[in-house]
Amino acid sequence: MKSVYKIAVIIPVFNRRQWIRRAVDSVLSQTFSNENCTVECIVVDDASKDGTPELLEEVYGSKITLIRVTENAGQGAARNRGVKESTSEFITFLDSDDILTPLSLQHRLDVFLKDSLFDGVAFGLRRENHFEGKEFHNDLMQHRSLSLAHYLENTIILHTNAFMLRRHHFAKVGFYNPNLRRSQDIELFIRLLMTLPFYYCGHILTEILPDANNRIRSNHSFWLERPTAISTELLSSTSSVELTQRQIDLIQKYEFRQHLNALYKTNHYAIFAEKYLAGMTDGKTPLEIKYAKRFLISQLLRWFPHKMAS
Repeated sequence: MKSVYKIAVIIPVFNRRQWIRRAVDSVLSQTFSNENCTVECIVVDDASKDGTPELLEEVYGSKITLIRVTENAGQGAARNRGVKESTSEFITFLDSDDILTPLSLQHRLDVFLKDSLFDGVAFGLRRENHFEGKEFHNDLMQHRSLSLAHYLENTIILHTNAFMLRRHHFAKVGFYNPNLRRSQDIELFIRLLMTLPFYYCGHILTEILPDANNRIRSNHSFWLERPTAISTELLSSTSSVELTQRQIDLIQKYEFRQHLNALYKTNHYAIFAEKYLAGMTDGKTPLEIKYAKRFLISQLLRWFPHKMAS
């Protein structure tokens, strides 16, 4: 008797009536080379007010599992609810305004099928505007695996839409952290990287569609308000992982880099320069030409704001 592989795709949604059908359709139209694969499409509506759940019921009916939440709790909590309600062996996610490529699930499943002993995280890359991760692809094809240090240097490598793991690992590693409204995916990936092997499937798995600028602005706000949020959560008494000092240093350097980026991109030049110099003393400032240039520009903008503006 052949094995049946059941894969859940969990889509959290809040007021995305105009985009949600595109996302769901990309899930329901997935192509498999193995006829014993089934897809469980779970949409968790996070208290939408624009008619999103009504549209989903009307268009898809029993083709999807629709979970309606009465009070908005954020994407992380919605994803957690989907995982807990799922009956599938494998778990994946999709943002409500993005799409999966046609063989997205098959490419990830192949990692598990080709190596029956593999019990980690299968991942691929994303397509966004002109970005296809080509600079990462060649390196990943050589090594296939991904370390915590490598990830924190380029967190763009991993995306919520482009990984797969077995459902039981969520109970062990912990779910999305509901205390984080932003960057909860990065915090989860850190915990997973400390616990499980990651294997690159070699393909683009998802296409990120045009809401990116709003996401970037929101992330800048997050890093301005909570510059040590991830390390604070990981070091809390409720965390499911124990960090070594080296891992703590790597995470805090990542947070510091994100904080510098947010300060510079939001025109907080004086604070950026102050943090840059302080980070040089304690070893957190990235020794990269980009940040040195930003420091010089920030100084010029502080000294000659009117001349620079003209």
